[in-house]
Amino acid sequence: MRESGYSLASISDKTKLSPSTLYRAFKRLTVSKGGVTAEMVEDARMGLFNDALFDSLKFQVAASILDDLAIARKMREVMLLALDELEADKKTPAALKSRSLAAFATVLKITQEVSRKSLRLDSTDNQILDDMPELVVAIMTDEEIDEAKNKAKEDEWMETDDIDE
Repeated sequence: MRESGYSLASISDKTKLSPSTLYRAFKRLTVSKGGVTAEMVEDARMGLFNDALFDSLKFQVAASILDDLAIARKMREVMLLALDELEADKKTPAALKSRSLAAFATVLKITQEVSRKSLRLDSTDNQILDDMPELVVAIMTDEEIDEAKNKAKEDEWMETDDIDE
């Protein structure tokens, strides 16, 4: 179990042995790298992922993300209602309105961060940008243009030559 990714805490929980007992046993056994077959390690890993505790953890994480998104959405709704009232209020001094707007900006920033982190938008955006090819635009000289035309003609000639064969 240890070589397949289980932590001492999870092995301790499953076997009902203390982590210190497990640590001493692992140290005494000195299981070397590669001492367990790849198939056994893969079976243990699958056991880890299929564990009921893991399913419970996935559910808790999903519920937490949904809660974060719902709270962010509610904060935005309340902020918009308060913003409408603030805009309509003619008696509130400009300085207080400015402080309220600064607080609204903070709420907006926090809710955006929560949404982006919950939905992993930042990492996805960076990955998409990393995967995109770079477009380079350059002004070609007359010689480069002639060379490109000649190469295109050669390529066209070679394609028709391949078809004839």
